Amino acid sequence: MGENEYEFLKYKIEILHKMVDMDANPLYDYILDYDISREQHTFFINVLTAFSVRSTEKTHDSDKYMDAHKDSMISKYSHLDIPDLESLFLDNKPSFKEFETLISKVLPKEVNPLSLLKRTKQQKIYVELCEYLIADSEKQDV
Repeated sequence: MGENEYEFLKYKIEILHKMVDMDANPLYDYILDYDISREQHTFFINVLTAFSVRSTEKTHDSDKYMDAHKDSMISKYSHLDIPDLESLFLDNKPSFKEFETLISKVLPKEVNPLSLLKRTKQQKIYVELCEYLIADSEKQDV
């Protein structure tokens, strides 16, 4: 077993320990079902974090946070070859389409971005942002 496989299995075990109640942890259930790695999960959460900051009113502190977060993410994920990564740090409100584009470059092909957002919301993570992005996805379907 290689180091990556070992780390992947170790991460799955960590999550299983947190999953006392599958209904209370639908995101973790989804992560297990779709073999989402720690790096992919962390990337997803970092995208939500950046989107959350972009969704709120700008302040000096939020600008400082975004600058630090931007440098960290670009450095951390440079090996993933995501040309749109800089777009995470624009000033405009995020959209579902932007979310879908970023996530689909990192997560397994089988992952449905809308289902991922719904599971994240059910697990009470970035609830308002998830609601906003889910609603935005419905506008695009019209």
